[in-house]
Amino acid sequence: MTRRAGARHPAGPRSGQRGLALLAVIWAVGLLAVMAMDVLLAARRESRQRIEMGEHARLEAAAQAGLALAVRALLQTPPGDAAGPHSFDGSRIFVQVEPEAGKVDLNRAAPELLQAVFEAAGQPRPQARAWAALITDWRDNDQSPEAGGGMEVAEYRRQGRTVLPRDAEFQSVRELLELPGMTPELLDLVATGLTVHGLAVEPEFRLAPPLVRAAMLAARRRSGTPAEPPAGQPPAGARRAGLAGQAFTLRIEAQRPSGRVAHVAVVRLTGHRRAPYWVQDWR
Repeated sequence: MTRRAGARHPAGPRSGQRGLALLAVIWAVGLLAVMAMDVLLAARRESRQRIEMGEHARLEAAAQAGLALAVRALLQTPPGDAAGPHSFDGSRIFVQVEPEAGKVDLNRAAPELLQAVFEAAGQPRPQARAWAALITDWRDNDQSPEAGGGMEVAEYRRQGRTVLPRDAEFQSVRELLELPGMTPELLDLVATGLTVHGLAVEPEFRLAPPLVRAAMLAARRRSGTPAEPPAGQPPAGARRAGLAGQAFTLRIEAQRPSGRVAHVAVVRLTGHRRAPYWVQDWR
């Protein structure tokens, strides 16, 4: 049997294969487009992260500069305005200065003053006395509990506590959280008036925050000493020359349109030209 000239071949396997090949090409092109979009988005995210990291680095550098600028102001004769505002590399820097000499030193204050601090923060007198006793037992090197609620190593162990009294100086105010019953909320109430950098038995009244002033006045009244500080002292926050050896807490905030960073530093002025200050804490 012969075929007539011009007759069409019916659709066969070849036409179906061509259709599958075309579909595969379309899918491949689509997949490549999706992959290209993923690569583009990843590149954009990486670029944004680099920009953010760069901005954060600039803010951190500004905070470090703020510390140096604040200390330089304190070292001037007479001391300048360490609070600022300062500027560095397009950042605005604000500093809050707190003299540690105006706070109650956990390692040197008498139990009566420690008790008065907790009373000024709203604690009942028996509980305030117990806190003072716990603090005294934490820092002393004997094993005789203080009257009024003190605890030494044996009692900590009996209660199953894993952190025992240091029997040495507090290293930070936050260490108070290791005392039995201490809560972050109570610590926040008293922390503004406490320090481990004061190096004095009693704070300087004129440099003291309100909590410490109230505690000092109450302790003086209780002991029968004059309640008011000597007349003629400058107001709270006043600065004077001769700050060598004193410590200051600097609360530093650096701001840029892209964001902000905040740090707390404790610095001690040395009085030495080559190393005029030490940074004792930075967080």
